[in-house]
Amino acid sequence: MKKQYAIIGDPVRHSLSPAIYNTIFDYYGINAGFVSIRVKRSELRYIKDIIKTNSLSGFTCTMPHKREIIRYLDWISVNASEIGSVNVVINQDDALIGYNTDGGGMLGAIMSTGYCVKDIRAVILGAGGAARAAAYALAAVANSVSIVARRHEQAHRLSTLIESWGCRSEAYGWRDMSSACKNAGLFINATPIGMEGQSDFDDEAALGMLNKNALVLDMVYKPRETLLVRLAREIGLRCENGLGMLLEQAYGAFRIWTGISACDECREAVKCVLETVQ
Repeated sequence: MKKQYAIIGDPVRHSLSPAIYNTIFDYYGINAGFVSIRVKRSELRYIKDIIKTNSLSGFTCTMPHKREIIRYLDWISVNASEIGSVNVVINQDDALIGYNTDGGGMLGAIMSTGYCVKDIRAVILGAGGAARAAAYALAAVANSVSIVARRHEQAHRLSTLIESWGCRSEAYGWRDMSSACKNAGLFINATPIGMEGQSDFDDEAALGMLNKNALVLDMVYKPRETLLVRLAREIGLRCENGLGMLLEQAYGAFRIWTGISACDECREAVKCVLETVQ
């Protein structure tokens, strides 16, 4: 019997997840399919009905549901509990189990570039589920992880949480982004800014305050080159879009669902497919 998996969120029409997972399933000869299912905030309460209707064996969870989904799950992993965010769910005998592969995916993507994050000063733009996952992963290796958010109280809450994980942190409002970035070695956009249909990042002055050897990581992957990535490149900074992180967290989800670690040949197959769909 063919298994079904999906990504749920709103919006999901931009998602590359179906192309990624269906390629992985095909590579390993697994009888499974992956689709996108748009689920509005007001519809998340019906998630168990959605799972039943679509016969889902598991799903990935994207904005805006990564935190809210937890109340509908039967169990979540330790790191998902610490982060307060879930992006992968497996349906195990009708028990919904949640995990978080975002933080590990982010670190994996950064490490694949050869960039070292040990003892670095990091700045994260945003305070939602993706930002929390990134902060949790970085808290274990960075010197400090500061948070910039539109609402200072949101930044403060996440900053306090980071300190509870044993890492130094400061909270900044949007207008203080330049101060937050001063001599930092890593800048991460963990917001929808730059995504198709959203406003663009345009604070070039803040980027100019980063360490000259800093890495800028934009979690947005569509478009491939956001204004943030372009501005960072123009002033000579290293920069990466969110595609690498998307792939790494996807391989983590696949391992949770199947117990299989994607091999190098499979990863190359995925890259080839993505070149044709973007």
